[in-house]
Amino acid sequence: MGSLIEQQAYIDKRKYGGNKDGDASSDDEKKYANDPDIVNKTPMTRKKLIEEKETSHIKKLGPCSTYLTLMKGFVCVGVLYVPSAFINGGWGVTMIFLAISALCTCYCSHLLLDARAAAKAESYTALGKTCYGFTGELLVNLAVASSQMGFVIAFVYFIKANLHEIAQQAW
Repeated sequence: MGSLIEQQAYIDKRKYGGNKDGDASSDDEKKYANDPDIVNKTPMTRKKLIEEKETSHIKKLGPCSTYLTLMKGFVCVGVLYVPSAFINGGWGVTMIFLAISALCTCYCSHLLLDARAAAKAESYTALGKTCYGFTGELLVNLAVASSQMGFVIAFVYFIKANLHEIAQQAW
């Protein structure tokens, strides 16, 4: 972690697009000042090209990390809410619907994997773009974002409900 001055300089760079004095040239632009792919481009194109070059070295999640991330997102929510589903729905009905849900999830996962392999897409966003163009890409990104927001909201609600119950019992 950098010093307070370095942190403030970074914040100012992001906030003002340069430094406080209004200098629009950033360290990244200075770094790529002699790059022939960037020199004669418009400011927005230059910014995008620099951003792509700066982020190109970032590694994607491997299979194990992806698996753990998915388990955290899907399984943790299930672990938190399945007991209350059994209480509210009863053992018989909940077991039937849980089995149906598991079968549907497995079937749809296999369909997605088959479609991704057939389209030779690297990601589901690329699959959406290959199949439906920009609209497909946008819809996949919206679905992922809404799914992640749903996980966060579920966790926050669960924590709020439990903290409220603990506070009532404590006082």
